[in-house]
Amino acid sequence: MSDARDGSSPPLKKFLNKPAGSFLFCLLMTLLVFHRALWNEYAYDGAEVMRRLGTPARVPISVLWQPANYGEATGVMSWRPLSLAVFMLVDRDLFQANAALSHALNLLLHAVNGWLLLLLARRLGMRWAAALFAAALFLVHPLVSEVVLCAGFRFDVLAVLFSLATIHLTMSACAGPRFRWGFLAGASATFLLGFAAKENAVLALPLAVLVAQLVTRSRAVTGMVGCALGAIAAGFITVWMLFRYHGAPLGFMGGGGRLLGMGNFLVAFKEVYFTRFLVPWPMRIDHEFMPVASFADWRMASALLVGVLLAMAGIIGSRWRRPILLGSAWVVCGFATVSQVVAVPDPVAERFCYLPMVGAALVAGELLGLMMQSARIPHQALVIASCVFLAALGLLGWRRSLDWKDDVTLNIANWEQPGVKSAKARLALGGLYLTRAARAHDAGDEGAARGWEGKSEENLRVLVESADAPAEALRMAGVTALMRGEKERARELAARALALEPENPQVQKLAVATGLSSGKK
Repeated sequence: MSDARDGSSPPLKKFLNKPAGSFLFCLLMTLLVFHRALWNEYAYDGAEVMRRLGTPARVPISVLWQPANYGEATGVMSWRPLSLAVFMLVDRDLFQANAALSHALNLLLHAVNGWLLLLLARRLGMRWAAALFAAALFLVHPLVSEVVLCAGFRFDVLAVLFSLATIHLTMSACAGPRFRWGFLAGASATFLLGFAAKENAVLALPLAVLVAQLVTRSRAVTGMVGCALGAIAAGFITVWMLFRYHGAPLGFMGGGGRLLGMGNFLVAFKEVYFTRFLVPWPMRIDHEFMPVASFADWRMASALLVGVLLAMAGIIGSRWRRPILLGSAWVVCGFATVSQVVAVPDPVAERFCYLPMVGAALVAGELLGLMMQSARIPHQALVIASCVFLAALGLLGWRRSLDWKDDVTLNIANWEQPGVKSAKARLALGGLYLTRAARAHDAGDEGAARGWEGKSEENLRVLVESADAPAEALRMAGVTALMRGEKERARELAARALALEPENPQVQKLAVATGLSSGKK
């Protein structure tokens, strides 16, 4: 990892230039920003995955050959056997569903990803300080916090891990006067593992082909790499498609078909992803993104303009800098998998930025390296500005980690805004507080239960008293009243909910519990 352009080598630089030193740097950066995750009790949908897997000591291997059930959208689009195996064998059996240990594993894997990115930047010829900046940017940027802090999103962490490993092994296979088949076999294995972790890891295929072309300038070698990884992808997809999709029907963002959905992705990219990359605050699980209804909307034209300008900048920079070329391609490939070419369950999510962030960090690091080469900009000033910038991002990332303490704090941060409580926010918080009340009742802590019941009632009161009260708000308010012994009040609310949704099994259950004879008014 030596670089003559970096001049003399002080002790710190010599230490960080060693693999162990650079890894410790990445691990320290991760812990400084996200160490709070070790005390977070909430594992998000990771807890749901483990709950669905059950608790037996051993699970039949056939479970890995079933499409995993992650939320409402299930089936073939979510077949991730490697991630499922890790959840079963590590999180459930080894860690005994201990959220702290699951979060610790996420932090470790995230640090490894940053380290592999740093090594990749150096192999591409990036300056020492610029490579450190690229790795640190990837490690501490708040946009990665959702994946890092959520044990259930380890799919993305593993996908990046094996994708970076695939690129490294491809470079090693192509380096030197003779092609090394052993490294190509390793690249094929890591590509398969990445694909088995999450389908988005397919981005490693075009990137590996690009790397082979950059290193060898040989069409034959590039073709061999493409055929090897392409065969892996074809085989995996063939097995994948043997499963029957059994999940909820998916629709394209905006409801206007694939083309409008892809156009809406550009709007989401401009308004959410790109904006949050530049100014990463406030962070939300569910961004209030409103899709456009037609291509004539001015937001579509604005998004297209931003997309074209960014593409032109990437093309210009790619003509003379390999890190910019690979980084730009990585961003494009990373977002392509969620660009509504195929409908996805969650059309807008911060976790979609985790894979593309590798490419964005490469581009940002190389741009910093170019500025360091300029005699017009003082080198020391650039270093100070970079450190201040990273410290600010790290502070925002650390602040975001506080939101993930448990389900209540997370959803309060997601829904509650100063002075504003939308109906959606009130409904979400009412449900969360009601869940907490039920848990407190089960634990025999009646004082805490009363407190959570009061909070639930406070959030639902405005909805329940409105003329167009939603059935779910009425149902939850009825459950709260029933828990407090107010049976007449619960019966009244159950009757109103039944009038709105008579076929809702949860509403019928409440009606029966309150004494409505048939569960219907």
